[in-house]
Amino acid sequence: MITETAAVEYIDGQKTGNEFTTLINNEGRKIDPGAVKCNKITNKMLEDAPTFGEIAEEFLDFIGNDEVIVHNAVYVATFIDTMMNSAIEKAKDHQIDLTAAKEKLEEKIEKLTDKYNQLLDESSSDQPSPEQVTELEKLDTKITAAESELEKCRNDLDRCDYLTNTDWTTILADRDVVDVMEMHQLLYPRREGYSHKLNDICAQFDIDASIKHTARNRAELAMQAYQALNPDYVEKKKKLSAAQSNKFFGAKRTATVMNNAETDLTANKRVANR
Repeated sequence: MITETAAVEYIDGQKTGNEFTTLINNEGRKIDPGAVKCNKITNKMLEDAPTFGEIAEEFLDFIGNDEVIVHNAVYVATFIDTMMNSAIEKAKDHQIDLTAAKEKLEEKIEKLTDKYNQLLDESSSDQPSPEQVTELEKLDTKITAAESELEKCRNDLDRCDYLTNTDWTTILADRDVVDVMEMHQLLYPRREGYSHKLNDICAQFDIDASIKHTARNRAELAMQAYQALNPDYVEKKKKLSAAQSNKFFGAKRTATVMNNAETDLTANKRVANR
């Protein structure tokens, strides 16, 4: 279950100040008490949060085509796949209702506007009576409210269209992902007594992991762990055979940005000639 997601942008290893972070509404699913204790995120806090389907486009726009640093990408992939499939199915069902609602609102606005213009024409030759003025104001208020509702309906429909018409498999597979856990597994096999958990990796390199347990801070820890591992990782990669290398660094993996109750992800921009 996902309760929060975050991405922090780095350029040349330095934070830019740009970040994306949000709680995720799980539409009625209850958070495990253990996760509440760990992350300090309650069911009440998620009531007004957006669903994953509502933030998916904005989130992917934030990441763009940047390289993504993430801890335990394979495990996390199952969460984003599940949430994306659920969001797409709900969007397909919602499209039908939204299309019908949009047509009704457009018809309503047209009728109200005709009524408003007719009343305005009737009162244009003379000074409008107080009753006519009141009626015009009421009609104007109704039209404005209907237009606002129509705009929201169209935005929701656009979001549904985006979800149902986007090839998520291609988007995720074409993204460059570096998995901090895989880096650590390659450099420090479990038989040597090392744990590949993010907190343990941080402890190994004296990275302070005692900070508040939020998705944003976990993303920053993933980046710090990546920076600590990368020099040895690059050297190790050079020494591997092609077959061995493919095991750890092969085809672009599915980019995934969620884990159980939070996200360990960093969007790491590579900017040339700067």
